[in-house]
Amino acid sequence: MQRRQVRETMDRLNKAGFQRLARKAGVRRMSGLMYDEFREYLRNFLVNQQGIVESKGKHPLQFSRTRFARVIRDTTQKPFTDSEVEVIQRNCEDHLIQLMHAAYQETQKAKRICMFPKDFLKVLNDRKLGKYADE
Repeated sequence: MQRRQVRETMDRLNKAGFQRLARKAGVRRMSGLMYDEFREYLRNFLVNQQGIVESKGKHPLQFSRTRFARVIRDTTQKPFTDSEVEVIQRNCEDHLIQLMHAAYQETQKAKRICMFPKDFLKVLNDRKLGKYADE
């Protein structure tokens, strides 16, 4: 798949969905650069996802199910059933909430209010995910 097509696919995950996830993680303010960082990380997470494991989270989904299903289909190039898509979506959202929470804690340690990409990247480096290294 061409990089441009992947980029357009990930753009379907809108800013509002990421903002709702951030609020669940306790984030008050984010830099506008964070959304592209989240999209890139999420694309990598979907590509590297090994199997479908039931998520513990029971929160309502923050992204449109049809948009997310299209992103999964275009990113992984594999067919999934509706229930599998929901499980993958819950896993991705739970994972992003945990990362956002940890990144916002880094922001607070630095005595700032607004979360920047460097906070998110620091959390990924601490968790040995580097610049989206294979998990």
